[in-house]
Amino acid sequence: MTFASVMKPLKTKLLMHLFLFFAGVTIAVSQVSGTINTYTKVTAVDYLCNFITVTSSTGFAAGDKVLLIQMQGATINQTNSVAYGDITTIGDAGNYEFAIIDHFVANNVYFSKTLLRTYTVSGAVQMISVPQYADISVDSELTPKPWDGTSGGVIVLESSGMVTLNANINVSEKGFRGGDKSTTGGSCTSSGNSIYTYSYPNINAGQKGEGLTAYVLGQESGRAKQANGGGGGNSHNTGGGGGGNFGAGGRGGDKKTTGCGIAQSPFGYGAVGLSTTYYSNAINRIFMGGGGGGGQQNNGLSYNAGGGGGIIIIKASTLNTNGFSVKSNGGSVASDYNSSSPGTTDNGDGNSGGGAGGTILLDISTYIGTTTLEAAGGKGGNTGYLDFDYGPGGGGGGGVLWSSSPVGASLSANVSAGTAGISGTGRPDASHLYGSGTAWGATNGTAGNILNSLSVPQSTSTSSCALPVELLSFQAKATGKYIVQVTWSTATELNNAFFSLEKSTDGIHFSAVAHVAGQEYSHQLTPYIFTEEVSAYALLYYRLWQTDIDGHTVDLGIRKVYPELGKTAVLSVYPNPCKEELLIPLLSSQKEHVQHLVFVNSIGEMLEADWEETETILSIDTSALPPGLYSLIINNQDHNQIIKVLKEQ
Repeated sequence: MTFASVMKPLKTKLLMHLFLFFAGVTIAVSQVSGTINTYTKVTAVDYLCNFITVTSSTGFAAGDKVLLIQMQGATINQTNSVAYGDITTIGDAGNYEFAIIDHFVANNVYFSKTLLRTYTVSGAVQMISVPQYADISVDSELTPKPWDGTSGGVIVLESSGMVTLNANINVSEKGFRGGDKSTTGGSCTSSGNSIYTYSYPNINAGQKGEGLTAYVLGQESGRAKQANGGGGGNSHNTGGGGGGNFGAGGRGGDKKTTGCGIAQSPFGYGAVGLSTTYYSNAINRIFMGGGGGGGQQNNGLSYNAGGGGGIIIIKASTLNTNGFSVKSNGGSVASDYNSSSPGTTDNGDGNSGGGAGGTILLDISTYIGTTTLEAAGGKGGNTGYLDFDYGPGGGGGGGVLWSSSPVGASLSANVSAGTAGISGTGRPDASHLYGSGTAWGATNGTAGNILNSLSVPQSTSTSSCALPVELLSFQAKATGKYIVQVTWSTATELNNAFFSLEKSTDGIHFSAVAHVAGQEYSHQLTPYIFTEEVSAYALLYYRLWQTDIDGHTVDLGIRKVYPELGKTAVLSVYPNPCKEELLIPLLSSQKEHVQHLVFVNSIGEMLEADWEETETILSIDTSALPPGLYSLIINNQDHNQIIKVLKEQ
């Protein structure tokens, strides 16, 4: 066989196949439902060698298409003022791209093409599988893993044919999470207008909605916004602000109408709207909808704020909506009045803000069917009990529908803002008005937007990473009873500082035994050798690490040796000298077989040859080798071996 990369079949996540017959042609339609994507957190990005490190590579394979996306990472103003939460720099938040996995080294994922975008892993970067289909039928609702602060919140799929909806694709309220209402209790006092942040959880203020910036420790609650997350309502009984996406969130409603001797009304501020500042074809970033801010309560009647809509990316030739929809709406908040016991006692509370609509990307050529594509903001929570008004929640901002071409007249889009809650929704009777029936200071969010000319980023430039060392051989062998010799050799070294050799008795727990200086820069064959006397172990493992001058380390593998045997079984070759063919008998105990072999000539050039392997013998075609003396380097799972071979005319 010729040593070459093995191409894997295209991986798809199929629940079952439906076969349709038209004019004698069988067409496989993938039927899907539930969650079709796999998500993993990215912990490091190496741009030099074009790979990322993830917490788990389970569920991914070489050849897979994946989505890289950074969910957070913006920086905000943190002064105790109305400016708290304003975005000062967007950073790498919203960067995204498709990539193809080339191979893995443990949890390091190498890509076949260079990455286009930059990513800051502290800003919640995730890698998501992009399942590939021909024709696909959505037979029950598609939903993502909900965003959990690390991963999730996104549905992405690709079809070379038609996507037919027999159910919705829905990421509503799966994006940034809504803030919690304040804890129950507290006295009838005001926190004042000038306190913008509190710790979480807190009696005096609802939690801010989640957004493009991670919470600042000890400042998770309070009336200030959190980038595109709405501010929480402060005491007493004010409403939380709405979350934002393209559209801004509305402010929360004012304090209780009367009583408590409170003159101020520290409502929760509405979230920042990202608008055209961060959404455009030139910038090409995408974001989840922000969560609404939690309302302030003291009687246990409020509800938590609405979450933002997530992200949907569909790449297909045709989308047949079939009367169903693609949804990424912000969450709405329920009314907080006590409908079961009207009475005459004041039991009202402030309520929470609605979540912002999310983002829908459609890279589709043809649309069939009629429906409404939805990325609307959620409604703020209503309030009202007896004769008083309390702070309703602000409305969530509208989201984004972004398509590669106009969706056409048969489809409509709803990226509207969420409306503010109303004070005055309690159960009326003859003697009580149950509030004014107004928003009581709360405001609607602002609308989202519809964008065209979408182009999802994907690199076409081949990666050209220069590895720190090109390892030719690495083996461990017993040269005498309880004498172990570890050898390795390199063809080239670039920025190589040193090698580290470790030893283990179980192949799991290793300890350092040697530190060997590297060549830093070398373009010729360089051999290394380490010898030690060991105790009476039946089996030992040696692991080799390489460290370059900037501290980056590479695991070069593990070799095992049997010290008490006093020698290792070696391979032999014949005929030597050879002409057309070189044969290597394989030992019956050598189950791993040969993984790679290469000829190195007298000036250090490496020449590969075709070879075939059976259970008992390996045959190498040497007919194309120029005459001369060669070092044949044979690599298998146990060790590497170097054999001198003479090629004759």
